[in-house]
Amino acid sequence: MTSLVDGFGTRRRSRPATMPASWIAAVAATALLVAGCATPSSSGVAPGATTPGATTPSGVAPSAPAAGVTSASPEGSSPPRGGTLRVVINGDFGSALRDMGPDLMDPQLDVSFYESFGLHRCCLLRTLLSHNGRSASEGGARLHPDLAEALPEVSADGLTWTFHLKSGLHYGPPLQEVEITAGDFVRSFHRLLAPSLASFYKFDYLDIEGAAEYNAGTAASISGLEAPDDHTLVFRLTKPVGNLDARMAGSFSAPLPPDPSHPDAAFGIATDADTGFGRFLVSSGPYMFEGSEALDFSIPAATREPVSGLRPGRITLVRNPSWDPATDQLRPAYADRIEIVVVDSMDAAVAAIDGGTADFLWASGGSSPTVPADVFAAFRADPARGTAYLEPTGMIRSVLMNVAVPPFDDLHVRKALNWAIDKQRLVDIVGGGVAQGVYGHLDSDMYEDNLLADYDPYATPGGHGDLEKARAEMRQSAYDTNGDGRCDAPACAHIRATTRDAFAAVSREVAAELAAIGIGLEVDVLDMDTFFSTDSRPTEKVPVLIGLAFGGGSATPVLILFDGRLTVDVPPDTYNLTMVGATPEQLKRWGYDVTEVPNVDARVEACLPLVGAAQFQCWASLDQYLMENVVPWVPYAEQRYAFLGSPRVASYSFDAFTNNPALDRIAVKP
Repeated sequence: MTSLVDGFGTRRRSRPATMPASWIAAVAATALLVAGCATPSSSGVAPGATTPGATTPSGVAPSAPAAGVTSASPEGSSPPRGGTLRVVINGDFGSALRDMGPDLMDPQLDVSFYESFGLHRCCLLRTLLSHNGRSASEGGARLHPDLAEALPEVSADGLTWTFHLKSGLHYGPPLQEVEITAGDFVRSFHRLLAPSLASFYKFDYLDIEGAAEYNAGTAASISGLEAPDDHTLVFRLTKPVGNLDARMAGSFSAPLPPDPSHPDAAFGIATDADTGFGRFLVSSGPYMFEGSEALDFSIPAATREPVSGLRPGRITLVRNPSWDPATDQLRPAYADRIEIVVVDSMDAAVAAIDGGTADFLWASGGSSPTVPADVFAAFRADPARGTAYLEPTGMIRSVLMNVAVPPFDDLHVRKALNWAIDKQRLVDIVGGGVAQGVYGHLDSDMYEDNLLADYDPYATPGGHGDLEKARAEMRQSAYDTNGDGRCDAPACAHIRATTRDAFAAVSREVAAELAAIGIGLEVDVLDMDTFFSTDSRPTEKVPVLIGLAFGGGSATPVLILFDGRLTVDVPPDTYNLTMVGATPEQLKRWGYDVTEVPNVDARVEACLPLVGAAQFQCWASLDQYLMENVVPWVPYAEQRYAFLGSPRVASYSFDAFTNNPALDRIAVKP
């Protein structure tokens, strides 16, 4: 499901625990991390490519992000190979690495940190399909074959997907004699969906025939998953799903090798390792944990010695001798060795860069800005210290409006808010351009293959808003009774607006700005638990939410949240906080006076079975339609992450798929 961003940067994956069963499969059809919407059909159209004669939504052409939003990946024509890449990390993932929780680095259980996901993609685990470790403007949204020979073959009815695996690929030590085969994926999916494991990611695969029954414990296996031979994998679905391939790019779908000591073990080397399996991970990627060759799977998991390369506060990766670069076009793996060390503070991290004991500062999410603005500016001003990188994350912060609560049941009022808010001012409050950048539409460029990179229907000079346009829009509403461009009906006063404590200052600024068009917000600052439990209850009828962010490593395009089937009365699982798509019966049951609201269910449904470029374009078109004809949010900023590199860094890339630096693409000078 879609990720919510609490406070400044901590990301929470949420899941439909009590959502109606009929809708789980529809949501799961698009429930993969970050980009789940890229693949061709069996026609052979390249993922994300535009077919001959095709046009982009509303004539919007693909383009690069605005200047200054991201650092272009300075990967030269021949980056140096070899050496040791020394990385210091702090923030939330650093704390998790120091604490060594039982699920850390387990590809099917670690749901807390996208940094784990990034390490899996870049370095440790190959999947059927994957991404190139680059930004959205550099094709990072598009899928490519990885362990599969080619993109999948899809039947005419969309119900059967066939993958053909490359032959002769082997796992890393100590299983270097074991070939990666189709049966390893069958084993992996059975662990992922095992009733005893309770993996979050199971929701992504319940549309495979028999998956729900197996997960419920009423079937012994997943009937729709077949391996007719060692290099052929077949998925049979209960309904057409356009982005099944995108779900095959997540590390939770990586192959699971058999246990040589117990070849009949259902979950292979993960048998009896419901916790702590990350410490026994066997690589299929260009790197492996140091000490992997000493793993002994004849010893029970409870007493087995874990790899030496994953210890509290430290990760050490070395080259996997089984990896063949000729078979992997996605991971250049420049460095011979990668050492990741947790530091206690930003000061310690910067000192390590300046002192020559570290090459790269990986500032993980959890604070905003990730690198203090003064430190970032100092690096930008002094190239001798190194390079400062600034990246968009796809986490879009917005002001959400409940379209079933007056005066926000009026389209013109909602448009007026989009014109009135000074987006740049809100960005400045939370740290300026190092923390956020002004943003103008609902979903991230990663979901839309950069088709809407330059799209903002409410753009204003400098992002400072336009009061006259806001008042002109308000004059057209039913809530401006005297035509002065201000909301003056009783519904315009004493409007509750909820926010998190981290966004109290932003919310007060929003309230002050909207007063100029007659919108009287009363800001209610809530702790995290109260915030989410309150705002996910439709009976609370909260008119405005401020600062909440969706996306950025999320499990589904944000736009799917506007489907009415996600507006349910079983808290805390109401994802559609705007009430778009709610039925008249629901509105009556929840106590709303408004009896009808906009509905885009059919438009969302139309995007789900599409593949490749067609699905990218469908989501982009829906984004435009919502921004111009429904207007449920005021998207005002995109979260940014900053990183620092020492003068030794010769090549760098940002992986938009995992929202992390692509460590395999960072090269260091000798």
